[in-house]
Formats: sequence, structure tokens, C-alpha cells
Amino acid sequence: MPTDIGHREKWPLALDILDDLTAWGVAPRVVLADTAYRTNAAFRSALTQRGLGYVLSVRSDVTAPPSTRCPRHPLAKAPTDAGPSPATARHS
Repeated sequence: MPTDIGHREKWPLALDILDDLTAWGVAPRVVLADTAYRTNAAFRSALTQRGLGYVLSVRSDVTAPPSTRCPRHPLAKAPTDAGPSPATARHS
């Protein structure tokens, strides 16, 4: 390998190839990728920015909630109407 060329990760190389295909007028309708790409948010974001649909392989032990479920922040507290806390009430 020439000394002026360093290591590049696979996903930027894949984007370069996709960009070349698009420039040649043969942009893919959808990108298929193995599990090495599935956890790479930068890769998925770059595909979305390019307007490319994608299907990424996932491991068999990955689960996902139903689409009707609304995610909640784990530290979010439910609203209460209990009034001021005892510490606030003492200093009022």
C-alpha cells in the first residue's frame, strides 16, 4: 500500500462507490448491507441524505417495540399534582 494512502473504514468507501454510481447515472433504487453497517448511524444518515432507501441486515436477537408504542425517556417523571415538596414548604 502506498504510504500516502491510509486506512479508511468500509462505510465511507461504500458511500464513494454509491456516489460514483449516481454520477454515472446508475444510482441504486435501494442499498442492501450486512450487519457490519446496521449500527452505523453516520452511514444510515448519509444514505438518507442522498435519498437512497436501504435495507440492513440485523442479528436474530435484536428486538424492536411495535410502531404504535411511544418511547419515553427512562428518567422522565410522571407529572404529579401533589403540591410543593416538604423541603419547599419549610422554606416558604
